[in-house]
Amino acid sequence: MKIEAVAKRLADIRAEADDDESAHGDEDRLWCDVLKYIATGNCPDPQAYAIVALQTTKIDFQRWCA
Repeated sequence: MKIEAVAKRLADIRAEADDDESAHGDEDRLWCDVLKYIATGNCPDPQAYAIVALQTTKIDFQRWCA
């Protein structure tokens, strides 16, 4: 996984912020994928990947679980 792909997914989440359910689901998947990548030990810069993924917290959409 390249950091550009993480940034692209961040942009996609930002673009769909008007759809709370989709944005929240994609945020969860992004975080999970980044964490899994970091956990493999193959991530070249875990801190940078985490910083990009956590930028989703600055996007305004409703986060809720059923």
